Amino acid sequence: IEKNEELIASMERDIETLKEEYAKMVQFAYRNRSNYDKIMYVFASDDFNQAYKRLRYLQQYSEFRKKQTEDIKRLEGMLVGKNAELLAEKADKQSLLQTENTEKSTLANEKSQQQKVYASLQSQEEELKKEIKAKQITKPKSLFISIYLKQRY
Repeated sequence: IEKNEELIASMERDIETLKEEYAKMVQFAYRNRSNYDKIMYVFASDDFNQAYKRLRYLQQYSEFRKKQTEDIKRLEGMLVGKNAELLAEKADKQSLLQTENTEKSTLANEKSQQQKVYASLQSQEEELKKEIKAKQITKPKSLFISIYLKQRY
């Protein structure tokens, strides 16, 4: 997620840089906005070679502006896609975290129940041991008494 956030921040910086460059170009184009000005720029050349270079420059400049506009739109589209991807990933992780917390709660409840059952069984075991011990103590006495009584009568 951190890498994606860094990538998004980098893409946002790139978009801002492209927008700033584009804004400067638009300002320049505004100052030199009319076709008449462009034609005058070309015709003000000293020779045919310079006129050709100026015409070629204006064409390249126009192509460059179009390319930059497309780059800005493409980067913004990528940024929107990356943000959507991050939001989906975040939602998945939150869902998993909620599921994990629910499972932890369920396990804690089950453990509590098991401890109660264990404590109950231990107390029953103690009671049974006492009963068995009491019977073992009284059994030899009653056996002894019955043998004694048989011998006497």
